Parts: sequence; structure tokens; C-alpha cells
Amino acid sequence: MKILHAKNGPLAGNSYKLGASTVIGRDGESDIQLIDDGVSRRHACVVENENGSFSIIDLGSRNGTQVCGEAVRTRSLAQRDEITIGGTTFLFGEVDDAQVDTDHPDMRLTSGPALESTVMHEVSDVVADLRARAAAGEAASPSPCCDSPLASRAQTEGWAHCPSCGSPVE
Repeated sequence: MKILHAKNGPLAGNSYKLGASTVIGRDGESDIQLIDDGVSRRHACVVENENGSFSIIDLGSRNGTQVCGEAVRTRSLAQRDEITIGGTTFLFGEVDDAQVDTDHPDMRLTSGPALESTVMHEVSDVVADLRARAAAGEAASPSPCCDSPLASRAQTEGWAHCPSCGSPVE
């Protein structure tokens, strides 16, 4: 199984199983989401080639994609290549299925750009809080950015950005 392993940055320590096409970017619809000001919404894509090898394609990002310290638009990937996108460096490689559990990553919600000052919350804590508020009959007032209950929590707790859509919270 081919993976990307985050060596540093907000996703440090997490490994991601690569499919036929894996989009990396700031957008919530990305396969690997990087909340970082230096990352475009759809920054880069790792694709599996017909012969089973993998390549990375920069999707016209503003700040570029680097492989082993070299700026690239398209490049074939080799075992242990380092891919840098924004402030995160990933290690590309192949592992046995038993070596890594990528189906259940340590999921966290982040508020604001993924910097050292980012507030991190366990998903289960957010869900439990939302259920408690609903049971108590508290009406959630969503922030102007979107209708997500997480947007309401972001507004209530003074988070810098909405974890659902990434918009600044007013």
C-alpha cells in the first residue's frame, strides 16, 4: 500500500493511504486537508499511473509544490521522496497493510490557520457538546459563514476560522 506520512506541520504523525487520485489542499473536499495559509484550496494531486507508479501534479498552486527540495509541476515519485506543501513535509512510501492503520486517523478539528497557536479539539468532544446543547434546548445561532453547527461553536468560543468552511468567524 502506498502512503503519505506527514513528518511535520499540523498533520504530523498521520499517514494517509493513497488511492488512484488523492487531492491535497486547504478545501474541505480535499482527500488530505491542510489548513495552512501557504496551501491553495486544491494545491496538488498524487495520482497512480497505469504502470502502478505514482506521480505528483501541482494544480496551479500559488506557492508551489516541492519534491526533495525541488519545485515541480509534475514528477514521478520514488520511495522516501519528501513532498513539501505549505509548511508540511510528507514522506512518500510503501508499507505493508499491517504496518499502518490509515482507516482511522487521529481526527481533530482545527480552528484557524494550522499554526502553533491553533486550538485543537477532539471530534468526540465537539459532538458531545453539540448533543448536550440540543438536549438542553439551546438554539444554535450559526455564524454568517455557513449553516454548520460547528460554525456556531466557532462563533461562541471565539475561534478565528470556521472548521466547516474555513471562513473567518466574526
